[in-house]
Amino acid sequence: MQNKYRAVIQLSVPRSSSNITALALGMAADERELSLALDEPSGKPYAFYFAETLKKIRTPKGQKPTMYFKELGASLTDGHLDELSTLADHFLAVQRDPLLVLESILRKLTLPYGGVESRIKTLVSKMFEAPEQREKLIAGLGLYASHAEPLAVLDAYAYQRNFADWAGLEKYMKHKADYTPADGLLRVLFPALRLGLEHYRKPQEYFTIDPFGFIRHSIHTARRYISRHGTGKISVVDTTAIRGSRLELERAANAAGLNPDFITTENWDASATASLQVRNPLAIPYIGRAASSKKLDLPSERPILPDHIPGFLKEKGGLLWEMIDSYKEYAALNIYHGPRTADELMNIFDVTVDSNVSLLERNPLYAYVAVVSSPALSEAEKKNMMRLIRDKLPEFASIFDYVDT
Repeated sequence: MQNKYRAVIQLSVPRSSSNITALALGMAADERELSLALDEPSGKPYAFYFAETLKKIRTPKGQKPTMYFKELGASLTDGHLDELSTLADHFLAVQRDPLLVLESILRKLTLPYGGVESRIKTLVSKMFEAPEQREKLIAGLGLYASHAEPLAVLDAYAYQRNFADWAGLEKYMKHKADYTPADGLLRVLFPALRLGLEHYRKPQEYFTIDPFGFIRHSIHTARRYISRHGTGKISVVDTTAIRGSRLELERAANAAGLNPDFITTENWDASATASLQVRNPLAIPYIGRAASSKKLDLPSERPILPDHIPGFLKEKGGLLWEMIDSYKEYAALNIYHGPRTADELMNIFDVTVDSNVSLLERNPLYAYVAVVSSPALSEAEKKNMMRLIRDKLPEFASIFDYVDT
């Protein structure tokens, strides 16, 4: 039976510019909703709300409204994907340069933001509320039981790493975007559990306990969907591509059956963000930048340097390599929407995003994978462009080497 609406679901990865993507592409919909299942008090999966919303639609005869929904991939089990597949007309799987995703999540976990103390500091304080958790923390960090206060533990941890105190370590990480000093803390606070959503009461608990596992699960959502339902109703888009090129934005919209003529990229007013239909007002701080945006800005965020990534993410089988493998895999699919031709790829070199800094310099892995995966370039052309990227950004050589393997 044909649906009386056209529904598009955006499958997202945390810290992947997915909110600004939903804001822009959702302009072509009659109704859109930025799912914040992480903040749903009931903990019910978003598939429940999605199905309930669609059941209530009442449309005048002859009209077929377009609905746009966004959800984080790890918030959906395979069963949810199966249910949504029968309700949705198209899925947009959103990806982003892993070096930018990791920089963003590490910054959110280790540094204070918007007047709120860091996730690390909050979690250490919470562990002190239970004696067994406090002892586990202190032992895991190799400290002494005499450290009776949360800040004393953090100060001692920082002192072991040649910083005067925790405030000094925070200042260093913020200034250098180097999160390696937090490696020991991150290992203890967020061990690799490799459990799925079904092991938690709700997505919020999953993301809180295992943020890196949540990201791992999210990047595999498109693969899980494709393995169960094929590629007929799904496309993969890179947020760097649609933020860096109007052409790529229009391609993503067309792939989903959205009319790009309704999408504007600048001079947004308050009604643009109000129409996101954020279900839970408590979640607004988590989408602060997107909610206050006045345009679809160029991707100017800085990527993390390989030497600044904590060691546990770079170990054999670590999340960094898993993210790169998936990123390469998606870019090679015929349902991927990103730069393909020589002219489109050269745009990465030519476009400046911030103080004459090129799109390439802000998105090195995106550029390199785009060249490697391009079906339009000859092997000689690929090697030439890969060499240009390597010459321009030698500090990312280890990442490029891994892509080449």
